[in-house]
Amino acid sequence: MPILAKPKKSINPLEALLREKKAAEKRGNGSAAFQRAEDALQAHISSDVDVGDDLNLADENAAWQAIQERAQRKSSSPIHRPPEDDVFMGERETKILGREAGEKIEKILISDRNSDRKKPMKEKAFSVPFWQEGAGGDGMDVDREYLVSFGDGSNHPVLALLQHLSGIGGTCIYRRWTWRLTFWPASDQLALTLSSGVLGALGPREKSAVVSPLFTLAISPTESPLSGAAYGALHSLWNAAPFKSPLRFTDIATALVNLGVCRQVAEDLHWTIREDKRLLHITTEDRLRVVSELVTLVGIAGRTENIVAEDTPDILLSLVLIGLDKTTSNELRANLNLAVDSICQTIDTSTHISIHQRLLSYASTLMPANKAHFVSFFSSGSGRTRHVAQWLAYALFLPNSRPSDALPPLDPLILLLSPVPGSDELFDVTSRKADFEDLGYYFSIISVALANIKPYVHEENSLSQSLSRQSSMVDDSPRKNQKPLVPLELLLQVLEVTQGRIVDTRAAHLDRSRTKAEMHRLQMRVHYQRQALKPSGGWTKTATIQHYFGPK
Repeated sequence: MPILAKPKKSINPLEALLREKKAAEKRGNGSAAFQRAEDALQAHISSDVDVGDDLNLADENAAWQAIQERAQRKSSSPIHRPPEDDVFMGERETKILGREAGEKIEKILISDRNSDRKKPMKEKAFSVPFWQEGAGGDGMDVDREYLVSFGDGSNHPVLALLQHLSGIGGTCIYRRWTWRLTFWPASDQLALTLSSGVLGALGPREKSAVVSPLFTLAISPTESPLSGAAYGALHSLWNAAPFKSPLRFTDIATALVNLGVCRQVAEDLHWTIREDKRLLHITTEDRLRVVSELVTLVGIAGRTENIVAEDTPDILLSLVLIGLDKTTSNELRANLNLAVDSICQTIDTSTHISIHQRLLSYASTLMPANKAHFVSFFSSGSGRTRHVAQWLAYALFLPNSRPSDALPPLDPLILLLSPVPGSDELFDVTSRKADFEDLGYYFSIISVALANIKPYVHEENSLSQSLSRQSSMVDDSPRKNQKPLVPLELLLQVLEVTQGRIVDTRAAHLDRSRTKAEMHRLQMRVHYQRQALKPSGGWTKTATIQHYFGPK
């Protein structure tokens, strides 16, 4: 009986790495030692001390040796060395990975480096500058006085009183119990008047006239009783029924220009600015606070339907541009999402079309990453806001589409996602020109375009029922049980085929792995949402993740 040869023990790369790391730490030249040595050297250099002096380390020679070894490893720059040398698989790498696997990975890395060198380098900006550089510098004084006008006051005595208080510097009051004169600033008098509820005596026309000055006072660069009183007066005015006192975009644009919006942005978007504009010299922190108050007031105006329909597209675009700036905080972005959602919930179909055209004309000029960020301000909403997001995301790929109350058709999108291999179209993942980082952002936008698939599934169910009734009326035939693919099924197949065409051997290309992961999430979500929305007969006990991704 022949003796079977003992199988060769396979090498576990993880165990080899752990053993090597443990041995390096024992020798004192592991990664932790490198980091300590570099930190000590950096601190020593920054203190302007000669590197030849005592470093006060436990083992100075070992530290310097570790630094030199680290420097030698970091000196392999692709600028001075060929790409093959930069990814050379030495004895250590071959021992860990094995000779055959190491050679395969080396070929992948060299091929990836060569393809990256052949691609033209294009700068990718992951934000859209909205504020002027230096407009909110630290140490700049805030303008303390901000004069407003309530009109000539001839139409109503309350307006005359407000105009009088806004135009004087203060009043001297004789207090009998103290037997002295006291100076009472006009701002405090105006704040007390606004807090008294006297604006309730105004008519609809007069209420509309005070919105602009109240808005200017409410977003004053300095926190004061007057700004708080103006804020409360606006809130009460907008919540009063049944009259509307709209906030115009001219007031919002003027306020943003005063806070330091880039001049080029205002010119490119053709904003109409009031003649009394003036640049406020405030710190970045104060500007962030004022912009947050502005966004909150715009959200209240939108929720109470105190925004004119013709101003809605410009207001929404200005809010999104604030969010795209890199200096915007996460808290302010959350407030922007709420304001956008409040405004979109009150629009009708005609306003949606004008909003769509305005947003699309600007978003189409952005980089893919910024397009995805742009759309996210609407996809985070609900109801009408998400409907706006779906049409906007859809039109970024099919710009000739016209939004309606229905969802966009799937057939053009499926055709766009299934190009002929080698055609160099946008979603041709086999093309040498394919930018997988951008494709990842594009698929996140497509995910927004497919955020609500419920109407598609309902249409699919209706079509299936009608086909079932028609098939029951005809004689049996071999094709009776063959059902045509519905759009969602075809879309899922296209996504699966596209993923298979992305060459990502051993996940060596991070950008490709991320794109495939984005497609995978989209595919899983659409599949399981569709299964959940189908009639109860369409869901079986075997419909699990393992069943879906298992062999068919």
